[in-house]
Amino acid sequence: MKKIIFLIISLFVIIAVSGCGQNTKVLTCSGITPGNNMNAASNVKYTFKNDKLVNAKIDVTFQDITVNNLSAVWGTFKTQFTEQNQPVKETGYTRTVKADDKNYTFTVSLDIDYEKISKETMDKYAVSDYRTKTYDEIKEEATANNAMTCK
Repeated sequence: MKKIIFLIISLFVIIAVSGCGQNTKVLTCSGITPGNNMNAASNVKYTFKNDKLVNAKIDVTFQDITVNNLSAVWGTFKTQFTEQNQPVKETGYTRTVKADDKNYTFTVSLDIDYEKISKETMDKYAVSDYRTKTYDEIKEEATANNAMTCK
């Protein structure tokens, strides 16, 4: 009898620890925003647990740069872009920057852990506080005016 009770308790603990009761959903959105002299292609992956946003991974690639003689001025562009978008690593927030010299593109990647990021860090880096928004609300906001396509 003691072995059966021990097995039942052990099984309950394993299920509780493994998070089997959590409902995880992922929303993936992408879109292109036209701009002056370049376009911004965005890809966002939102992760929700129990309809609560817990993580956002955002990649924005600045491409299609239309500047006269781009190959000659690429070094200057690259320096300015890199100086304006320094890499950052703080609790709950990471920003990385990559320049592709072959294709003349810049990519800024953000990883936002909404379970760990502080309000101060959100304010410092202009991160929208979507912790109270649901899957449907974020999807509606992302797809408003055909800004992005989400799956």
